[in-house]
Formats: sequence, C-alpha cells, structure tokens
Amino acid sequence: IYTRISKISDENWKRLIALGEQTSIIGPSEVNVVKSVVRKLKGKEPIDVKALTVIQNVLEKVIRFGINS
Repeated sequence: IYTRISKISDENWKRLIALGEQTSIIGPSEVNVVKSVVRKLKGKEPIDVKALTVIQNVLEKVIRFGINS
C-alpha cells in the first residue's frame, strides 16, 4: 500500500482532504490521518501500519470521485 499512496499526486491529496472536510464521506479523524500521512510522505518518514490501513479505507471510499493513484 505504501507504494500505491506514494504515487498519489499532491493535487489528488488536496482533493481528498477537501472532500473529507466538506462532506461526511470521510470522518474528521480520517482527515487528520490523511494530513499526517501526506506530511510523512513529503518528509520521507516512516508511516505506521495503522495509518496505512486508515488510508486504504479512505481511498476505497473516495475512488468513485476519481481520486486514486
């Protein structure tokens, strides 16, 4: 999953965060995890398995909006 999320463009991350903040599709805690993972990806820091699991679930929820890798 790390490889998959590392290929997601900055624009798609922004769209995903905006979608989460404006709708109830993604919860506030999930939005916070997304923001944290994006920060860690940019800094090339390790990401824990729990956060990767949350990201995978979020991506499954938003794939119908055209947000994917």
